Amino acid sequence: MSSIISRQLQNFYKVSPMREGIINWYPFESKSTVIESSNGALTQLLLEKCARVTSFDSEYDGNGKFDYIVCIDPGEITTELLSKYRSYLNSKGRLLMAFENPNGLQYFAGKRNPRTGLPFQFWFGESKAETEIRLQKAGFFGQKWYYPFTNHYFTREVYSENYLPNEFLNHRVFQFIEDDYTKEFDERRLWKEVIRGGAFEFLCNSYLVEARACKDDEPCNVDFAAITAYREREKAFITTVNSDGTARKHPVFRAGLNRLNIIAENHGDLKRLGVNVLPMKIDGDCLTMERLNMPTLWDYWTRKLMSDELDEALLFDHFDRIRDSIYASAKEGRCYWEMVPANCFYDIENDNLIFFDQEYYWENIDPDMALVRAIFALKYSAEFRKDPKTQGWINSLKDRYNLTEKWDFLTDLAGRKTSEFVFNKVHTRPLDRVVERTKIREREHASERRAEHARYERMCITSNSLQSMGIQHVAIYGYGLRGKMLRYVLEMVDMEPVFIIDKQLSFLCGIPLFDSIEKISAENTPDVIVVTPVKGASEIAAELRKKVKCNVMTIEELTNGKS
Repeated sequence: MSSIISRQLQNFYKVSPMREGIINWYPFESKSTVIESSNGALTQLLLEKCARVTSFDSEYDGNGKFDYIVCIDPGEITTELLSKYRSYLNSKGRLLMAFENPNGLQYFAGKRNPRTGLPFQFWFGESKAETEIRLQKAGFFGQKWYYPFTNHYFTREVYSENYLPNEFLNHRVFQFIEDDYTKEFDERRLWKEVIRGGAFEFLCNSYLVEARACKDDEPCNVDFAAITAYREREKAFITTVNSDGTARKHPVFRAGLNRLNIIAENHGDLKRLGVNVLPMKIDGDCLTMERLNMPTLWDYWTRKLMSDELDEALLFDHFDRIRDSIYASAKEGRCYWEMVPANCFYDIENDNLIFFDQEYYWENIDPDMALVRAIFALKYSAEFRKDPKTQGWINSLKDRYNLTEKWDFLTDLAGRKTSEFVFNKVHTRPLDRVVERTKIREREHASERRAEHARYERMCITSNSLQSMGIQHVAIYGYGLRGKMLRYVLEMVDMEPVFIIDKQLSFLCGIPLFDSIEKISAENTPDVIVVTPVKGASEIAAELRKKVKCNVMTIEELTNGKS
């Protein structure tokens, strides 16, 4: 059962190649047979990768055994269902099953549970721990768990238990977030703390499990995948980090095969020009390189900044070396504009910068544009943006490299060309619109919450004033936002109102309701009637005092204007 709420996104999912990101990186055997249940979302991809593909809905009535089962959103994951899946597989078969995590961070933020339609109902759905046990009971003893990010519908990165994200996740990947009117906050800003606290596997929004019928079979060797299917077809790639010590880059579409040769040639040219780049070679339909367990220069700086250990002299020395590499690469008229901290490993032990993914260059453009882009990248990090030293460092670097006069021109040029050349918004506009709506809704919600907190504080003052006056029996006039909040606060201190007066309501559960003061009998007379409307409170109170013998007070009188 899909949990995509927006009809626009449901339609986008049906046609966008981003839907294939959940498994387009997986190394299926080319002669394998597959039975799949993806409601058509992955059928064409599997036909391209495997020898025979059979689709099914909830039941498969055939007699054959398969090498793989691919299942997206199976519904309730019972041991009986998993046992049925096991019966479809041969002795070496594997189940690839993707489903939402009922404990995902998006649900803690208030997204409605797809099974109930209500927020904050975490118990409807199967957790990773529950599913692991049920898979074992069904005969799947070998399991490898993956964590598609942001979810398994529009996947851009896939982590695994062998390759978990670090706290700089926000720097590298656009995080999709689905709007829902019940959500209390934008969960994206919390991922850093979730990861630092070691809770990513519990709170990730989706799971993909590779469950093996034979426990002695080796798991898939892919530990991490990054998928850029949102780019134009010839520029879309899958980069995998593998357990065999390699990293590989595959084109998402056949149109991208020629760019593999271009990237390999770029790295060869850069090495010839004296730039320290990661060696790579063409291997069939992919580029293969060594897996380096090193931080990017960006991550290294950020970690040092967060611990207040970033040395300005070292930062400037690194930028000097980036500049020297950019200028060296430009000797033959090319501006390699991806020589940025995010595309550079830092070999801490040997104090070396190693550039990678040098896919793009522009002919006959001032190489200072690449340098400006590298410096401006400091602002891409939330930690650098909020640190007061950052702008000072940028200004010093502008002076250091004589960039001040052309800074604005080059940053504008770099921004436009990058957006047009790589991050073509045509392919992600539906996602971008939803994210923008979410930001607007969050701002509106934050404003509403501030107003609600102010009402709560004022009603607490009201309650304290009533208690200090020795009042026990309170009636509320007006059951709008302030009237409801006052009732809530009074009930918290065991001063449940004796009745409500409101001309607009015809029914109210749990408490007597009157539409006029004349209908109240003498035995129901309270100690005080509290007038809650904002407009005309003094006039309403004056009229009530003519008709009743008890005290009548406005919120403003009880709080003395305090808020």
